[in-house]
Amino acid sequence: MTLVLPKVGQVAVVGLVSPGDWTPPLLQGTSIDSNKSNEIVVGRLVSDHIGPLNIEDKTYRVMGIAGEDRGEKLINVYNFKIYMDIKDLPDSIKKEMEKRHLLRFIVRSNADPTAEIERFITAITDIEPGVQAAVVNENENYQREKNTRQGVNEVMGYPYKLFLIALINCVNISYLWIYLKGKKFH
Repeated sequence: MTLVLPKVGQVAVVGLVSPGDWTPPLLQGTSIDSNKSNEIVVGRLVSDHIGPLNIEDKTYRVMGIAGEDRGEKLINVYNFKIYMDIKDLPDSIKKEMEKRHLLRFIVRSNADPTAEIERFITAITDIEPGVQAAVVNENENYQREKNTRQGVNEVMGYPYKLFLIALINCVNISYLWIYLKGKKFH
């Protein structure tokens, strides 16, 4: 889900089911403590300091700055993201999830992802027994996208290959011209 923050723009909000199991890489600060509420980890362009951050009239405490140190100018996938415990999501996101009756999530865990999914479904059905859950394996879509990207990379390499062929042809034509000029003077 996304939010629009003043002075920042559109940011992606990532709800963590069990913040202790996975956390994004941190440039500074600490990860979220699952026993405390309103703690968040943000990307460098959302907030560049540890401390309070207001999101939709609610004050959160920035515990860490997420990212990988790739230099100030390089794009970082963590720059425009906010990571928080799923229980602390802003009200607008909770209402949007209730309205759509849909929650999409990706499992990132250092442990067994299948067990993590089952644990999450069990926790949700304990809270709300009427919840229906479907697990969709996106591996096939991922492989298709990966193959498409490889095709794009191959096509993007064509101009370089064509330039190299043109350069070789120019060298061949130059040698032919030199040969013909040399033959003319003999």
